[in-house]
Amino acid sequence: TVPTGLSSLDALLPHGGIPTGSIIEFISSRSGQFTTSIALKAVRPLLNRSGCLAIIDERSEFYSTAAMAQGIPLSRLLLIRPPLKSEPRRPGSRLSSASDALQSKAALWALEQTVRCPGVCAVLCWMDRSNAAVMRRLQLAVEQSGVTLVLVRPSSVLHQPSFADLRLLVTPIAAIRQD
Repeated sequence: TVPTGLSSLDALLPHGGIPTGSIIEFISSRSGQFTTSIALKAVRPLLNRSGCLAIIDERSEFYSTAAMAQGIPLSRLLLIRPPLKSEPRRPGSRLSSASDALQSKAALWALEQTVRCPGVCAVLCWMDRSNAAVMRRLQLAVEQSGVTLVLVRPSSVLHQPSFADLRLLVTPIAAIRQD
């Protein structure tokens, strides 16, 4: 395990940190940058090991400044943007939506190959849906490679069986102002 450096989180985690060579899910009912920021903070200490942090960004919505804000040097960041789906669009439909994340074969292939890559110490990816076969393949890959896979997922996956070694439900709360 590697301590996250977030003392309140480390106090809750078994062995005081996140397990390496595992799948970790950060689950939230709210989409947005909050959960991604917590996930980036938690994986930052993994970069003390050799290898880089790979980001699988099928939606093309990740900006490197988010990683820099969490203390992740750009020299240790690999941003992978698989091609968008080339399915015909219906009139009035958006090009990509949150529910389409990681559904293309190219994105799944990129994720599986990156998790097996010896030059990577951690992978961050947004995955809204998956099936048991995909998750089992990813679980076997991280166990073999030692790469830590961090998935940012919506709360709709809470009712599904999980192959993750650690599942964290992230709930933003309003800050208490002390005047």
